[in-house]
Amino acid sequence: MEWTFELGEKPELMRITASGDFCSRQFGAMLDELISLPFWRRGIPLLFDLRKIKHTEIDSLELLATSEHVVLKNRDFGFIPIAVLMETPEDLEIGKRFGHITGKRLLADLRGFINEREAIEWLSS
Repeated sequence: MEWTFELGEKPELMRITASGDFCSRQFGAMLDELISLPFWRRGIPLLFDLRKIKHTEIDSLELLATSEHVVLKNRDFGFIPIAVLMETPEDLEIGKRFGHITGKRLLADLRGFINEREAIEWLSS
């Protein structure tokens, strides 16, 4: 997995773009790197662009491990909107499974999108 971070100004949000084969361990490393960035601050909305991630090999155990990484970062994220861009309706279903596993353990409002414009509008509302 590879990733980049970009701070957007209008609307203010942090864009995280990832590509390659999905790996929960690397996803956790990505979250660690995110909150260690000099321009990171608690409360900024997040836009995860995962449209170039290969989701085909993700099973329930991988989703559970990823969920644990995200829940551990709860305090750092706070009460924020998090939009996740996915490529296909099938990928969006994986996101819904992730949401069911994570349940109410997140402070953040996490939603999946296929349309980038809709995701950004939701983040800025």
